[in-house]
Amino acid sequence: MEEIVNAIKQFIDLYESSLSPDWINIICGILLPLVISIIVIFQNKKINKNNEKLQKDIYNHEVKNKKYDIILNSYVAYIDVLQVFPLSKEGLNGLSKDDPVTTEIIINILNSRERILLETKKLKLLLKNDVELIKTIEKLNSLYQEIANEISNGIIRKYGINTKNVLEKIKQYQQLVESENYDKLFEKYLTIDEI
Repeated sequence: MEEIVNAIKQFIDLYESSLSPDWINIICGILLPLVISIIVIFQNKKINKNNEKLQKDIYNHEVKNKKYDIILNSYVAYIDVLQVFPLSKEGLNGLSKDDPVTTEIIINILNSRERILLETKKLKLLLKNDVELIKTIEKLNSLYQEIANEISNGIIRKYGINTKNVLEKIKQYQQLVESENYDKLFEKYLTIDEI
């Protein structure tokens, strides 16, 4: 019987020695949540960093799209304003202050003049480092202002229009916007990057 009691005592001692001591339980109770908290903190920092990068990418993409829209609208505006001019000697000579069609043409010319001024200012602010493009749009703006002033002042003040001079300036303007160089100046800003 004593042997059985000794065997049970040995078994109990062995069992108690295999259990972890209380200090290990205390350390695990404190360290495990601490380690988990540190892991969560690092994951949150990584996620926040990724979110910030994504937000910056989205913002930059929106700015790029806005810039693209402004440049495209300007590119088209310099071409569109040609439509408001009578492009022949007969058309210019047929303009009269009392004619409602002429009044509409004058209003369109003046509105287009404001549009060209606005587009020129936008591009000069946005693309101030592109000297060649700025020179071209300033030339277009200057020509357009001269044409618009000549036509509107000639009709409104009834002193007549120098049709030869106006048609020559319209032709210069038209040649500028129809040239390959005009397209190439804008091309670098209007090329869409593929994903």
